[in-house]
Amino acid sequence: MTIVCGTDFSPLSDAASEVAGGLARRQNAPLVLVHAVTPASNDAALLPTEAEAAQTRLAERAVALRSLETEVTERLEVGSADQVVSTIAAEESAGLIVVAATSRAETGRLLGTTADHIASSADVPILVVRDGFPTREWLDGSRPLRVTLATDLSP
Repeated sequence: MTIVCGTDFSPLSDAASEVAGGLARRQNAPLVLVHAVTPASNDAALLPTEAEAAQTRLAERAVALRSLETEVTERLEVGSADQVVSTIAAEESAGLIVVAATSRAETGRLLGTTADHIASSADVPILVVRDGFPTREWLDGSRPLRVTLATDLSP
């Protein structure tokens, strides 16, 4: 089961990637760490500096996860985060998507918009890591995971 984790490099997103890495390690599953970049202009292309900066940050996050013995692949794509994460999850036949509950403040999005869009468009389970989630305590087994499940009761 491949796990796909979307990141915007925020502290909460780092916590979500730590959760994804811990789950991948426990399941002996590959982790695909995804960052979506929207170009500054209306062009479909990124400026080389935008792409380099994003790739550097993505690589740094992947190195941190690999140091915890997690197999990580990095994917930097152009587009909206919700569409990119959902598409990559489908391409990778992911068994789980992990994202943070909020976007970075400077993106201008409302609380949970990206996670909400991913949850409504993805065909796989999604774990949304909220602020205050006891990441380390849960991963080391000293605190249980409490889950809220939403379903529309369709097949």
